[in-house]
Amino acid sequence: MRIKIKPLILTALMISYILLQLCGCSGSNSVSHGGGNTSKTVTDVLNSEMAANDSQDTETETESETEEESITQEESIAFATEGVDLDLSVLSGNMVYTQVYNLLVYPDDYIGKTIRMSGEMSVLELEETGKTYYSCLIYDATACCAKGIEFVLADGNYPESGTPIIVQGTFDTYLENGNTYIQLIDAKLITE
Repeated sequence: MRIKIKPLILTALMISYILLQLCGCSGSNSVSHGGGNTSKTVTDVLNSEMAANDSQDTETETESETEEESITQEESIAFATEGVDLDLSVLSGNMVYTQVYNLLVYPDDYIGKTIRMSGEMSVLELEETGKTYYSCLIYDATACCAKGIEFVLADGNYPESGTPIIVQGTFDTYLENGNTYIQLIDAKLITE
């Protein structure tokens, strides 16, 4: 009995390729939390780092003090925008994607907070329900993965799909067909 090596290698490569694709960017938002999960959110990490910076002894040199102040400002800028509780539009690709993950996994922590985000306008029309959903697609640092956060504009004037946008609104959740979804309500487009 003779085994053909070439078809076996091609099959193994094909299976490896498929597995790599499945392990890459996933559209699933479900996360399993076992008991005793002590993972911290981005907000927790930023707050603890800021607290650590505040409690450290500062050097007497003016240059060093200015440097420390600028680091603290950079770390807290997402939480310091006037009238906005969380500004995703000023975060790096990695940080914004991590924060969007937190919004999806811990939505109750953000209900009622004012959120600002920037991304690409996306429109989804479902023929079976007749509903139209408007969202802001936010990409990760490598632009291979994106998460959309739905929003409802107060004025109802939505831009075309694919348009770069900055949108601000109040974070909320809603139930539809037994699933919980996140969205920004009473939203408005920001022009800078």
